[in-house]
This record gives sequence, structure tokens and C-alpha cells, in this order.
Amino acid sequence: MQIIHHFILIENKNIRVEKDIDYYLKVLRNLIDEDYTLSKDSKILDVGIIHDDLFSYFYEFFDWIEVEYPYYRRMTLSENKYGISIIGKENRKFKVLIKNIKDILYLCPADNITLIRKLYSDTISFEKNLTIDNLNKIINMFDKLKNNDNLEMVHYGI
Repeated sequence: MQIIHHFILIENKNIRVEKDIDYYLKVLRNLIDEDYTLSKDSKILDVGIIHDDLFSYFYEFFDWIEVEYPYYRRMTLSENKYGISIIGKENRKFKVLIKNIKDILYLCPADNITLIRKLYSDTISFEKNLTIDNLNKIINMFDKLKNNDNLEMVHYGI
């Protein structure tokens, strides 16, 4: 079983809905059930994933990305690796970081990306095209946020 981070683009036409932890847990339950309609005004539009090993490899960089926890507390994406984080549309650093990670991984000449983790004395490997496609999907989801107040992007940690 793969351990992955989900990045979900949610459309919510009723911006007055109370978005507490129960709301975000419902989103996760619907994702697991592959039911992308949350209510008559709300639905999951897209999902991108990052494998936890890749997230961990770039972990220190995610410490630079401020996010909001559903209880409206500010923290960094690396601090909330295991929880739910709201990525605001004003957070340009997030897009820049994901794009640069994608650009670095794109340079890999092989079909599989292999990274060495010196701390654990092991290597991790990912299928290049699938990883790049998911990073592009996350970048595109973030771009959609800018022009639509009914959208939000949520990170569901491991």
C-alpha cells in the first residue's frame, strides 16, 4: 500500500458554509468512496497526489509554505504532514516550489526517478511520467484557484 499525500481542488458555491474539521473529513470520506459530489453546492473537481517518500525527500522545503489548518491556525505544510491543510490562493511559494520540484525531477534521464536518502542509507524510486503528471496536475489546480472564489485547495497528509 502506498502512502500518499492528496491535494484536492474543491468547488463550493455556498461560501457561507461552515468549514470545520467535520466538513474536511466528509471531503476525505467522499474521496475514498469515489463520490465527488459533496452536496448540491459542493464537489471535488480534481485530485493530485505526491508519494510520501517524495514529500519527505523535499520535507525541509515544505517548511517554507504557510498553510491554514481548518481551525484557522497558521502553520507550515511540513508541520502538518499528517493532517489537513488549506492552501490559500495567495500562496505563490507553493506553486513555485511544486514547479521547481517538477523541473528538477524532469531532468532525470531514466523512466524511473531514483533518489538517495543518506539519512536512511537507502534509495527511493518513482515512475517519472506519473510523478511529473501529478505535479503538473497540482500546479494546474493551484492556477484555477486564482480566478475563482468558489474554489479551495486542500492537502490531506498521510
